[in-house]
Amino acid sequence: MYHNPEPHTDTSAQELPAEQEDLARRTNLQQVLEQAVAGTPEAGPLRMALSKVREKLSTHTGEWKRSARAVEQALRQLLSAEQARREALKALESAHSAVERTSQALAIPLNSFDQKDESKNIDPLFRESEEALDELERAANELAVAQLYCRSAWEAYARALEHEQQCRSQLQAPELVA
Repeated sequence: MYHNPEPHTDTSAQELPAEQEDLARRTNLQQVLEQAVAGTPEAGPLRMALSKVREKLSTHTGEWKRSARAVEQALRQLLSAEQARREALKALESAHSAVERTSQALAIPLNSFDQKDESKNIDPLFRESEEALDELERAANELAVAQLYCRSAWEAYARALEHEQQCRSQLQAPELVA
């Protein structure tokens, strides 16, 4: 076993006076806060710094709240657009079914038509088929408009969400105190 003939000295005890001196050089926070309350001249920089922090925090918080409201509004528009798209799709499916039904109703007399049978009146069947096709065209146009509305609402929601996330990260950023 190794034996050191020199007596053991505690280095932390030797460093303590240096730390105490450093601590003494620092301004006591309690004193600074008391001076700030008392309104002494030394409190000026602290008050200004706290005021700046409060202003920045207030600005960023207000911006973040407005951004969060914009996200909520964009989400409502997106849900409305998706509902309009679903309804337009159902109308298109219904119009498509009507086109198929009228097309089949028209096909039967057309396939059985011979040149001797002039008594068949298929004009109403043609009219029904044309009306069904017109309805299909209207439904397709409505679906196209609803699709554009949905896309626009989705893009607005994505932009609002991105802006809200940027505001949140700015609110959490360390330079807020600087």
